[in-house]
Amino acid sequence: MATASAIAAVIPLLVLTTILFITLGTIFWISTRPVAEFARSLYQRDPNDMKPIASDGLPSELLPLINAFNSVLVKINELREQESRFTADAAHELRSPLAALSLQAERLERSIKDNALRDQVHELRSSIDRTAHLVSQLLSFKRAQAKSKLSDFERVCTAEELISTLSEAIENVITEADQKDIDIATEGLDCLTNQTNLQIPVNRDDLYTILRNLLENAIRYSPQNARVTIQLENLTPFTLSVADTGIGIAPENRQRVFDPFYRVLGTNTTGTGLGLAIVKTLAEQNSLLVELKETNPNNANHKGLTVKLTKM
Repeated sequence: MATASAIAAVIPLLVLTTILFITLGTIFWISTRPVAEFARSLYQRDPNDMKPIASDGLPSELLPLINAFNSVLVKINELREQESRFTADAAHELRSPLAALSLQAERLERSIKDNALRDQVHELRSSIDRTAHLVSQLLSFKRAQAKSKLSDFERVCTAEELISTLSEAIENVITEADQKDIDIATEGLDCLTNQTNLQIPVNRDDLYTILRNLLENAIRYSPQNARVTIQLENLTPFTLSVADTGIGIAPENRQRVFDPFYRVLGTNTTGTGLGLAIVKTLAEQNSLLVELKETNPNNANHKGLTVKLTKM
């Protein structure tokens, strides 16, 4: 009887305790779910996203923390803008002296009759030109980073503007292409004929910078007597590609090459490591997806690289 009485007294207690733990656990899970979702959204947040964090649906106890965090984001964004402006201003101020140095070195090279001394001046001039190119690329990269998101009006060009932009980008690199006997071809532009009302969803200035950098890379990493092809693959969605027959980029390096100043080792080619970083930054601002793939997968020595831009 004592045992039965004890069991009868304990069982309701155990049942109530279990129900209490389940109830408390459910209440705790429901109350902390917004916090967990908030933490997940912070973890998945893009590193370049400096927009304030919304406090909707979060417990009031977290509001001071969110406000403080938003204040930190504002300060970080201001520091990044100051850094970008300083770098862009410094690069801009360096362009004129470097251009003057290059001009003086060219004149000096022409006036020297001694071959050995002329070669040394030529190397000096080449170094100055490489530095000037680096400064120009750095200026373009910082300007691209400092730009705000384009409006729908700014992110449009006509068929005529697209053709003229392609022509300007080709003219900018034609000297380097001639030095290596590289042929620059265009394909798929016939569909732009008589398209007077066509509006292409990309900013013209950004497209020029993107094409110029892609063509410079294609020519730099292509062998003699190669071919570089600019192809307009589609208008809806807008799809444009630049293909070369150079050494290509290994699959394990195709994400790293978009990092500023990263360069693939073993190419024996000079460069700044900023070209694809500029392309990626401007493409994202114009809602363009950048894809890298091999031009000739079956060619072991010259797989080539095709950079494809697609409107998202």
